[in-house]
Amino acid sequence: MPDIVFCIILLLLTALGVVFCAREVILLLLVPPKSPDISIVIPFEGDGKEMEYTVMCVVKRNRWFDRLKNARIILLNTGMDEEAKKVALLLCRRYSELEYSEEKNIAQSLRTRRGRTESK
Repeated sequence: MPDIVFCIILLLLTALGVVFCAREVILLLLVPPKSPDISIVIPFEGDGKEMEYTVMCVVKRNRWFDRLKNARIILLNTGMDEEAKKVALLLCRRYSELEYSEEKNIAQSLRTRRGRTESK
């Protein structure tokens, strides 16, 4: 009986390893060698009750796809209250790939790439 349980666990772990290897091969084939510049804009308004959870999910998902090293996440203030704005700025300090932008400054934020302005 213990041999059957051990074999089942071994088969499950082997299947998990095969799936992980297949994922890596597929991502290697589909993602270009030079990581593209990607901006993810997340608009928030009001009290931002779900802001921390949403941001954490997006950051973790972005880190999972580690081939998107140049990806950045912009928290867009579309009418946050002061408390939500403080939370957004704290999240930006916690996660290096996060940036904060006001709605009126979003065009400038998208043209700027991590502190340097891209030339036209």
